Amino acid sequence: MSDGWERGEPELLAARMRRLHRSAHRVIRADPRRARPGHSPLAAGMAAELPSVDHS
Repeated sequence: MSDGWERGEPELLAARMRRLHRSAHRVIRADPRRARPGHSPLAAGMAAELPSVDHS
């Protein structure tokens, strides 16, 4: 579980997300801000996790 606002290295989060994606049936990202018009995930943590997300 991550809110995507990690303060550490985004590369580490990306690597852990890739590992999770390989071992999980499906990775779902819940983002309540997604419903806002014009919202895009700009935080480094959010951008790092998106390639490993199946559905958001």
